[in-house]
Amino acid sequence: MKPNDLTDKEFLKRVIGDLLVRQTVTREDLFWFWHVYVIPNLPKFYDLAPFQIEITDILQNPANKFFVLEGFRGSSKSSIANHAFTAWSIVGKPQTKFIVIIAGTAELARQHLNNIKGLMASEPLRSDMGPFQIPEGEWRANAIDIPKYGARIISVSVEQNVRGLLHNNIRPQIVILDDLENVSTALSEDVRHRTYQTFNSDIRPVGDLDTRFIVIGTRLGAESLIMRFKTDIESGKRNGIFRSYPIVNDQGEPLWPGKFPTKEDIEQLRKDIGDDAAWAREFMLQIVADQNVVVHAEWMQRYDQLPNLDEFRYTATGIDVAIRKGEDNDYTSMVTASVYGSGDRLRIFIHPDPINERMDFPETVERAKQVSVVQGRGQRSKLIVEAVGYQSALTQQLIQQGYLAEEFKPHGNDKRARLSLTTPLIRNGTVLFPHSGTESLEKQMCAFPYSKHDDMVDAFTGLILKILEDENTGGGRIVIPSGPYTPLPQGPITNTGADKELINKQQVERSGYDPAAILKARIDRSLERYKPPTQIDFDIQTQMQKKITEGVDAKKAENWAWQEQLKRHRKKFWDDDARRY
Repeated sequence: MKPNDLTDKEFLKRVIGDLLVRQTVTREDLFWFWHVYVIPNLPKFYDLAPFQIEITDILQNPANKFFVLEGFRGSSKSSIANHAFTAWSIVGKPQTKFIVIIAGTAELARQHLNNIKGLMASEPLRSDMGPFQIPEGEWRANAIDIPKYGARIISVSVEQNVRGLLHNNIRPQIVILDDLENVSTALSEDVRHRTYQTFNSDIRPVGDLDTRFIVIGTRLGAESLIMRFKTDIESGKRNGIFRSYPIVNDQGEPLWPGKFPTKEDIEQLRKDIGDDAAWAREFMLQIVADQNVVVHAEWMQRYDQLPNLDEFRYTATGIDVAIRKGEDNDYTSMVTASVYGSGDRLRIFIHPDPINERMDFPETVERAKQVSVVQGRGQRSKLIVEAVGYQSALTQQLIQQGYLAEEFKPHGNDKRARLSLTTPLIRNGTVLFPHSGTESLEKQMCAFPYSKHDDMVDAFTGLILKILEDENTGGGRIVIPSGPYTPLPQGPITNTGADKELINKQQVERSGYDPAAILKARIDRSLERYKPPTQIDFDIQTQMQKKITEGVDAKKAENWAWQEQLKRHRKKFWDDDARRY
């Protein structure tokens, strides 16, 4: 007998008024247990909603071993899925012997246990199913022992160890996770990751093959526990059922008409709440962006493939260097981008697969050299390193070895300010991301300032702001473009006909010289730069002869001399470029 029978007053009277019928029906069906023993003890009764009946149906089916439930505040989700379900599982049909409840804090864990104690001490449950003796002793703070049913309920916080829990040699048969996260903990990437890993490594193995796991909560972010379980279930990674019950349905109609008969009632509640973020998060079950977060995922714009070389200028890699290698230290990160166009047509294409690894200084030098050549398609591309303390040593080392390394000076801006300076370019599509391959970078950017590590964020901001610095002023000061940006058309970037003439004319008027001519000159000089030298300077020849005199093999000495000459040859071009551009 389910919702359609709720209007049958005679049946309701029989269930409530006849002890034998009441005991039989409530032991068999969680819905009636909740209706008979829980609802009468609530401050106010409302006609029940179909979604609440669906919850009881899912809970009382033993085949549903993993159930994730989120519902709006005041939807009775904990009343049904935690308190009523726990009590019914022991005294009702399942005859469960060991239940573990896990909450976000010790205080919440005690509150859940007190609610269950209060339910079992209430009438008519105590008279119908009791007596429930709750012995005093070492377990009274976080457990209930019910000798009549040979059962135990334990309620602990997520920080407490649950490994190896047994009751009369029985592992937990039901594990209920109720509000493991709150707004503060869900904002911390480290805490989110630890909570998810705690479930997989400590909580999930506590049970047996038939153990059921009930997860109750609210989505507090894209990476919150509820959302990760939702993704696991929908992707097929984890077997289970996910249900979400916001306060209104897709048509805007109240989901619980008995409590909120009209849309006007919903609107009145929203005004009573008075906080749009709390309303969206707690009642609409929407992910609310934190005001302290600098970058939002929906701002990211994508590209399919790099355009042709019509407007290509150069490729550069931003590097953030960790001080030392070790499990507790930061990562060394390298983020690469290709720069196309200039002015209003400036586009910065972030390359996939940024580097984010723990490495010592020699490893960092070698990896930076590899990245320079690989990302430059065989030629040495630009490397940008923040000019702060230890990192300057990397710049000098790379320059000495013949690589085009430049320093980026933060000019006193902190990390948040630097990342904020890049957001206009992210939002208007000047900075573009690939469809895949930069997930880890984007995750750090969108989690800042709450992420445990922000090394890729530092590499990204140094790269983008150095590009802007050179683009706007030739170095020394960051200027953020203002005004509307016209997105590039789909497909490869090209400048042809009147469009190219107009752009070149505007650039000439703004800068006083033709950027197309400068680009051609740079390409020509790049080709010249990589031509091997044809002769060795006199001072290097002198040092070579000295090495031979000291016993160094003549061939090795000659090879050394040519390498030194090549470094000098390339450095001359780079020095000239620095002065020229």
